[in-house]
Amino acid sequence: MNERFKRLPVAMQEAITALKELHATPDEMAIQVVLGVANAAAMKMYNVDSRKYGIRPINEYFICMAPTGAMKSTNYKELLPGVERFEEFKQDELRDEPTRYALDKKVFAREEAAYLKAMETDPTTAVLPKPLRPIETAKYIISKATVNGITNQLKSQSFVGLFSSEAGEFFNGHSFQGGRDNNKAVEMSASLTSMWDGHSIEKLTGMETTTLKNRRVNMLFLLQAETIQTILNTPIFSEQGFIHRMLITQCDAYDKPEWEFTRESQERERVARDRLEQFHIQIGRMMHRAISYKKNTNFELDLPTMSQTDAAWITLGLWRNAGRERGSADLKNYSGFAERLHEHCLRIAATIAAFNDHTELTEQDAQCAIDIMEFYIEQRRALEVGITALDPNRSAGANKLYEWMKERSWTGTPRELSQYGPLWFRKLDVEHRNQILTDLLSDEKIAVVETVATNHRKVRTIVLL
Repeated sequence: MNERFKRLPVAMQEAITALKELHATPDEMAIQVVLGVANAAAMKMYNVDSRKYGIRPINEYFICMAPTGAMKSTNYKELLPGVERFEEFKQDELRDEPTRYALDKKVFAREEAAYLKAMETDPTTAVLPKPLRPIETAKYIISKATVNGITNQLKSQSFVGLFSSEAGEFFNGHSFQGGRDNNKAVEMSASLTSMWDGHSIEKLTGMETTTLKNRRVNMLFLLQAETIQTILNTPIFSEQGFIHRMLITQCDAYDKPEWEFTRESQERERVARDRLEQFHIQIGRMMHRAISYKKNTNFELDLPTMSQTDAAWITLGLWRNAGRERGSADLKNYSGFAERLHEHCLRIAATIAAFNDHTELTEQDAQCAIDIMEFYIEQRRALEVGITALDPNRSAGANKLYEWMKERSWTGTPRELSQYGPLWFRKLDVEHRNQILTDLLSDEKIAVVETVATNHRKVRTIVLL
C-alpha cells in the first residue's frame, strides 16, 4: 500500500488491502473506489467551514483511467454493497409512495378548486394550496445521465452519485457527443461544475424552468484514457473549470493473481472479504444517518456545518501556503487545479472526518487529507494525457512532450521515443509525432545529433538543449 495511505481510517486501509489480496488492485484504482463511495455517503451529512472562503459542500469527482483488462468493473462492484443495501432498505420503506402521492393529488385538486373559487368571490379568504410533494425515490447511484436525467432524479431525492466502471459511455454518449457537439458538452460540463460548487441546479425544458436548491452530486468514474482524452484536451472544459474539479489517477496494466484452490487461499479470501465488510458496515451507518431538510421544501438539504479545530485549520493553512506557487512550478500545466488544492484537500478531510464519525474536522483528519492530496498532485503531474489526433494543437503538444523529457532527462532515438515515450505521444500517427519534434527543433528545445552505435552504425539521437 502506498505510504501516503497510512493515515487513512483503518476500515479504508483494510478495504484497500482486501482489494489487493483479491484482485491485485493498483493503488491508483483502489483509492478512487474507496474514497468515491465514502464521499457519496458523506456529502449528504455535512458542509464544511473553510474559515476563509465560506461554507463549502464536500462532494468530489473521482476519475481513474485504466486500460482494457484492468478489472474496472470487478473492483468497482466490490465497494458498493454498503450503498446498495441502503438503497434496498429505502426502496422498501418507500413502497407506498405512489399511493401517498395519488391521495395527496386528490387533496391538492380540492384545495386548488377552493382557492380558484375564492379568488373569484372573495380573494381575502383564498388559501393557496401547498405544492405537491413528488414521489420520493431511492436511486442513489446512476451510471448513464444527461442534464435532464440528473435533474429529474434530484426532483425526487436530495443526492445522487454518478458512478460507472465503464464511464466511456458517459463522455462519449449523448451528453458529451464524444466532444463533437460543443453545445451539449458545454452544457453538461457547466452543469457538473455548478453541482460541484453546490449551486442551485437550473434547467429550462420547453416552457418549464426547474430550480433545485441544496442538492449534492458526486462522481466515481473508471474508464480508459482514450474515452476522456478529448475532453481533457479541449480548452473550453479547462477554462470552465470542469477539469480542475476532478481528482484524476491513472494506472497501467497489471498482472492479475492466479486462481488458487487450496484451503489457505480460500482462508485468505475469507479474511479479505471480512475486511471489506467492515467498510460496508461503516458506509451503511453513514447512509442511514437521518437527513435534515429545510422546512416547506421538497428534498432541499439543510446540512449541519462541520467546523475545523484550530490545529486542523493551521495544518491545512500551512500546507496551502507552502504550495501556493505550484501553479507556476510543478503544476504549471494544471494551474487551475493548483488554485483549488486547498478546497480539494478540505473536502477530502471532511469526508475522512465523517467516515471517522467526527463532527469536527481534526488535525488527524487534516494530515490524512494532505497525504492523499500529495498523492493526487503526483498523479496530476505524471498524467499521460496530451494531444490527440482529433485535437492536434502542435505547440501544446510540443510543450507537453518537452516537460515529459525534461522531468526524466530523456535522450534516445526517435524510434525509441515512439516506442517508450508518453502514452498520448505513442498513440499519435507518424505525421503528428514528427510535427511535434519539428516544433521542438525550431524552438531549440532539442537537437538531433549523430552518434555511433556499438555496431559502428550511425544513429540519430535526440538530446535536450
